[in-house]
Amino acid sequence: MRARQLEVFIAVMRAGTVTAAARMLNISQPALSQILLHAEDELGFTLFERVKGRLRPTPEALEIFPDAERLSAGLEGLRRKTTDLRLGRTGLVRVAASPPPAMAILPRAFTGFVSSSGEGGAKLWRHLVGEQVESIAAPREYLWMTPNFIKYAGPLTVDDLPADTHQFIALVAPRPIFVSGGEYVEFNGDGHPGSRWSGESWQDTPGTFMATAGASPVWKLLGKKPLSNKKLGLSFDNVPDPIAQKANMPPPLTPLIDGDIAFRQHDQGHTDAPNWSTFLEFCGRYFKSPGLKG
Repeated sequence: MRARQLEVFIAVMRAGTVTAAARMLNISQPALSQILLHAEDELGFTLFERVKGRLRPTPEALEIFPDAERLSAGLEGLRRKTTDLRLGRTGLVRVAASPPPAMAILPRAFTGFVSSSGEGGAKLWRHLVGEQVESIAAPREYLWMTPNFIKYAGPLTVDDLPADTHQFIALVAPRPIFVSGGEYVEFNGDGHPGSRWSGESWQDTPGTFMATAGASPVWKLLGKKPLSNKKLGLSFDNVPDPIAQKANMPPPLTPLIDGDIAFRQHDQGHTDAPNWSTFLEFCGRYFKSPGLKG
């Protein structure tokens, strides 16, 4: 049985009539009937019997149909592969990204748990505390970032960036996301003016909170709940300037999990472990499982 004959046989088996099968394959009824007759001649047995205007498969047709479907699937896979080869769409591509942009391009990712962000995570790039753009785009770190981002470590600066992290977090909406960080102490050390450095010179929990608050209004815009804590009367549904939200950052251990975008700062330093129970509580609203109580 040739490829075209195989295609016609499967179409008739699925459609039940010559008219419907011809429509499926976008060919005329006489052409389909002729291909079917040639297939039966080559096989040496009848594939269909006409019964009240429909084609009833013979026992032989029913016997070979599962093999025919497997062959058809293999041929279709071969066609796709040859098309990909012709268009240069072969090979495996691995892309590493922080959770906000990764979730933006992976719609099947239902939610995300972001923790202890430095400049490559969910903190505001323009908040000059902790890790900086220069830290992750320096020559020794070229494998981390795309060339288009490296240029903002020099000659351009973070102030030249066309966007900031809160806008990437907003791309996740309306799906739920949980953003978090650990205890954080800002200080002015010798040689580090302007509070650019945290106690560990890495994570920036206030900057992470500001980015989360800055993204929050998009959830409300899309009919979801913004960053909030009902008991404390906190709701971040109108945030024109994320940087200005630093003064509104709640103290550690305050869960802002009443919305579809959530935030919590724990008090145990650079680790995500203390926030997992709160993340599971947050997820409990979406996943109905005995192991998640919300």
